[in-house]
Amino acid sequence: MEQLFSWVKNSDEHMILKSCIFHYEFEFIHPFSDGNGRIGRLWQSVMLYEHNQLFSSLPVESIVRDHQEKYYKP
Repeated sequence: MEQLFSWVKNSDEHMILKSCIFHYEFEFIHPFSDGNGRIGRLWQSVMLYEHNQLFSSLPVESIVRDHQEKYYKP
């Protein structure tokens, strides 16, 4: 996690790409026994919101809930 946060802080990638990579890597690391998906999506949402406040109106959790079966399918 330390390396991931360091990469986020120092990366020159566009924030949208950076937030996606962060979310993927966070889920791969899976640092908690439960709630990794929710925490990963929260971090990604915060990153996107800090990039552009327009992202605060993107209902990520509602979209995931409405498509939960496809979301969790490998």
